[in-house]
Amino acid sequence: MAIGATNEWDEHKSPTSQDGETWWGSNFGPEISVTAPGVHCWATDISGAGGYNDGTDPDDGDPAGHYFSHFNGTSCATPHVAGLAGLVLSERPGLSADEVQSAIEGGADDLGDPGLDHYFGHGRINASLTLASVEGLLPTRYVSGTLSGESAWSPDTCYVVNGSYTVSASATLHVPGGTVVKFNGTTSYMRVYGTLDLQGTAGNEVVFTSFKDDGEGGDSNGDGIGSYPAAGDWYYLRVYGSGNSIDYCRIKYGGWNDNYTLQISETSPAVPVRNCTFENCQNQAIYYQANLSYATTPVISDNTITNTPTGIWISGGPTITTATISGNVLTNSSIYCNEIASASSVSGNLLSGGGMTFASCSPSVTGNTIEDYSGFPLTQTSTSFPSYSGNTIQDNTYNAIGVSGTIADDGTWLEVPGDATPLVYAVFSPVTVNSGATLSIPAGTVVKFSGTTTYMRVYGTLDLQGTAGNEVVFTSF
Repeated sequence: MAIGATNEWDEHKSPTSQDGETWWGSNFGPEISVTAPGVHCWATDISGAGGYNDGTDPDDGDPAGHYFSHFNGTSCATPHVAGLAGLVLSERPGLSADEVQSAIEGGADDLGDPGLDHYFGHGRINASLTLASVEGLLPTRYVSGTLSGESAWSPDTCYVVNGSYTVSASATLHVPGGTVVKFNGTTSYMRVYGTLDLQGTAGNEVVFTSFKDDGEGGDSNGDGIGSYPAAGDWYYLRVYGSGNSIDYCRIKYGGWNDNYTLQISETSPAVPVRNCTFENCQNQAIYYQANLSYATTPVISDNTITNTPTGIWISGGPTITTATISGNVLTNSSIYCNEIASASSVSGNLLSGGGMTFASCSPSVTGNTIEDYSGFPLTQTSTSFPSYSGNTIQDNTYNAIGVSGTIADDGTWLEVPGDATPLVYAVFSPVTVNSGATLSIPAGTVVKFSGTTTYMRVYGTLDLQGTAGNEVVFTSF
């Protein structure tokens, strides 16, 4: 590291700086890493005539000559940096020289021109910020390529995925609870064809997050407050291997390019996703593509998902995928179910700021709470006729079930309790009842059309069950 000197006014020391010492200036140039105090600093001194302070001038220090009050130059600035390096290593003894340098540079106070410059480098050192950045900082190990055998990671190391990392079909990767895995960039991802042995527990989860996330494993990229994590910072974690279980993980900031963050891809038997926390994923937190050749029973339960447009997205085979989606807490996130079996259940979930969509499926929907959502709390597209019971649907912008698409089989638009009155059925895109299909609409049901291009076409049967005084209503939204 090349070190420059500053004065007590945080100026780069030069013959014209306001400290008054016109006869010298500090070094400068593109090599400068950081600067540190180097003018009028107190330092211990050799006693007597051999030191700078011989005791004859009160301005030089103490009368006994043990201290000198005008220690100057990079001979003064450099020991400040060396001392800070010692403090960093006392906090994190396992850090490499490069990691210590990154911590010091990242914690410096930026002076002069914004960013790296020829006079201050990254800035004047700040011991407080630097030490704060390394508290909880783990030594870093970069990983990429393909694991072909068996390997065990350690919670005492932060693993940074550079590009792609693949666990092959014959491989096993053991990941203890507390291990932090970070992804360096939008094209970084992890694929698992073999076994990912996640050993997290409640309060000691395995973490998958952005390289910019200083809250997990410390300031791994060494830039201090120079960057902050955001949705889409990395690509995805994709699991192909059966026999895995995604339990007790914290997964954050993935889904680059409007993608999923965690994908379960056609495993048989199904891979459960339980007791995990997902935060700030760009599009889907969990994208569950069930196996389309074999009967499976996916379980997505007891997860907490926040600030992700679609928290749970599941698609499968309408007769062979029996899913259980239960006990999940979603904030500003929704649930989307596509072509899962009618024996599937969606139960006991709490959605605040999100809704549920059912596309070509009719699961049992029981005991859920859907509140404070700006869209339709429930949406049914194509041949979707879920059974509803015991749900609390309240304080949403629309007291309605959105409907659209082509209905190819028999079904009923059931009465579903909402705020004070049952939910209306809102046609937000054209609805077609195919030939051979029957759509039954009970007496008292209100159907609204949400725009000039919305309509219903009936080639099959529209079974309107209204009675005198309790008609079926078709009207404007």
